[in-house]
Amino acid sequence: TGRSESRRRDQFTRLARARALLAWGDGEPADIARLAEVARLSSAHFVRLFHRVFDVPPHRYRIERRMQLAWRMIAHTPLPIGEILHHIGLGSHSTFSRSFRRHFGVSASMLRAQRR
Repeated sequence: TGRSESRRRDQFTRLARARALLAWGDGEPADIARLAEVARLSSAHFVRLFHRVFDVPPHRYRIERRMQLAWRMIAHTPLPIGEILHHIGLGSHSTFSRSFRRHFGVSASMLRAQRR
């Protein structure tokens, strides 16, 4: 496109800032409108551009990051799974269980048992 290198770099920096909020949060809800505001884009353009730049939609990126964090916590801490769910910002144990098994091919309790 006709965009300058500095403008593309600035846009990438803003997208990376929004991606960091998705990955680690800042205590505030990470909804698309807020992330788009951080990136100084419209919501629809933010989603399209995020997907194009990072090769994954924002929602899937957030889920993947949460699952990775959950895996590390289950494998390396004695925290109960319910506490881990709260820590990573998930409320539904059944939704977490399905998502965890889909991501890693093993249940969270099975992972914990294997790591002991």
